[in-house]
Amino acid sequence: MSEEQEKKLTVDNGPEVLDRVPEHYLKKRKRYNAVQRKENERIRTTRTKRAAPTIEFKRAEHFLRASKLGKRDETRVRRQMMKLVRNIDTKNTGFKKDVKLVLVVRIRTADGIGKMAIRAMRELRVMEKYHAAFVRYTEKTHRLLRVAEPYITWGVPDVTTIRDLLTKRGFANVNGERMILNSNAAVENALGHIDMLAIEDLIKEVVSVGENFDTVNKFLAPFVLSAPPGGTKKNHIATAKGGQNGDRGEDICAFVRSMA
Repeated sequence: MSEEQEKKLTVDNGPEVLDRVPEHYLKKRKRYNAVQRKENERIRTTRTKRAAPTIEFKRAEHFLRASKLGKRDETRVRRQMMKLVRNIDTKNTGFKKDVKLVLVVRIRTADGIGKMAIRAMRELRVMEKYHAAFVRYTEKTHRLLRVAEPYITWGVPDVTTIRDLLTKRGFANVNGERMILNSNAAVENALGHIDMLAIEDLIKEVVSVGENFDTVNKFLAPFVLSAPPGGTKKNHIATAKGGQNGDRGEDICAFVRSMA
């Protein structure tokens, strides 16, 4: 035979030993693909639910109960204001002259919150549960704290707590957007005109409650904290009676560290 005929008759039978995938690898791959399909389906369903408008049905009794609770809360606020005006129970509810800064944490939400309490929490910048904010302590803010007392807790933070909040949970309001506070450049660009060049300058200004405290506090967004271990039990009872709301004093530091 010629060489051309030999080439035509040659048959390629492939490799002598085939590359085989072990059976346990194939089963593992099958399980992984099944889990991945379920996860993709869950993500797709979640996106669909978020995009679709949700209609929550509420009975008439719900609105009636919320209205009664709102009126009861307004009565509580009026009584609290009368105590402050007449200087009644000043030991527990009086203004503390040696305090300049307090840290306010929202620990409770409920139906039927009074309008005055909502307005007070808006000024304190704690409209959501587990939100926290620094507040300059004055007679005005003292009244706001007492108005919103059943839904918040507050106390005097130390330097360590302030530093942890700014470095671990710090966000800033830049051009109406919430931006993470992880660089000195953002601080310099926003507050360079008042000699705030780094995060340490913000910490110093908050600790000392200086002249630019209001500007710095407006630049800082409310801190979003996690739920404390075990939740906030008895959050409708004052701390003086073994509950959660109200003035904690220096104990606010340990409480916030458990949530940060």
